[in-house]
Amino acid sequence: MLGCFTVAVLESYTLMVVGCSHPPATQPSAPSATESVAQQADRKRIVHLLRQQVVDEDHLGKRAAAMGWHLGDFIPGNATMCKVAYPVHWAKQKIVMEGTPVVPTLLDILADPRLSRAVHFVAAADLTFFDDAQILRNYYDAATCGRLTAFEFYWCLRYHLPYIEHCPPSLNTSEEHRWRIAWVKELLDQDFDDSRLRLLDRFVRNTEAKRYEGNEYEVLLRWLNRHDGENFDAVLAREAPDALAFRNRELAKGYEPVFAFGPLQDSSSPSEVNEQALRLLFSEPCDRKACSELLQVSWRRGGVMTNQGIEDLRKAMINWYWENRSKLRYDFTKHRFVVPE
Repeated sequence: MLGCFTVAVLESYTLMVVGCSHPPATQPSAPSATESVAQQADRKRIVHLLRQQVVDEDHLGKRAAAMGWHLGDFIPGNATMCKVAYPVHWAKQKIVMEGTPVVPTLLDILADPRLSRAVHFVAAADLTFFDDAQILRNYYDAATCGRLTAFEFYWCLRYHLPYIEHCPPSLNTSEEHRWRIAWVKELLDQDFDDSRLRLLDRFVRNTEAKRYEGNEYEVLLRWLNRHDGENFDAVLAREAPDALAFRNRELAKGYEPVFAFGPLQDSSSPSEVNEQALRLLFSEPCDRKACSELLQVSWRRGGVMTNQGIEDLRKAMINWYWENRSKLRYDFTKHRFVVPE
């Protein structure tokens, strides 16, 4: 699920980059002459949270390894021990919950060569949750200047855009990176709605041709608000009205809470939400309850579905998309494309 930002891949990779349980020490960035004292303090606070996020992701990776997830198995007796041995402060969620006001600070941090590569990566990963047009340009600059590796650049794009064009198969890793940078450069000055819709077109055509990208659920919910062939608002209105109100409130901040809070799924019991994390992130019991209901509804993706059932849903999605393609408009207040009434 996108909410985890592919935890097993990206968070374990952060551990590989950092090479230890704590991010490497870096010199603090020199404050800009135009920054106020309050802005400097806020930037310092976000950098601290990002460094904490690097540790969080290391601990999440160690939890998964100790509990047997890397072996395709689950060792339930290790669950309690892992939570004590590898505490997580959910720094990523704390940052993303701040909404669009945090985006300029994250962009500034990503552009700062004094900070470590681990901090650059988690800042870039957090930016994938938002839809500010400057984010793609900053990814391009960071990849061009070496602040994001080819691996990091690819995964940021995969979760920030609805589709990534495939590189020619004859290219080696370095050539692929240069090719992808050039591809992104072509997108930078294009209209937001038009460019994202063209990428959605490519995604849907690939689905029609049975070339599946492996992220259908994430793309459909993030960009089109479709969940198991339905409008997700309708699903929530029917099954969890409080969760719908909670989601709309968080969407208005500029991010999708289904994905931001996806990692709160309790790894020791996938049908449950991590109550300790909910208490840490939300002071109000009603918010904790609504967030939990939202995640539980979003995880119920048709239960045990036959291959034919999955294919029927795909055909319905394709038909819905082409029937509504000409009417789709991006709504930044809802963080997705909508069909105007």
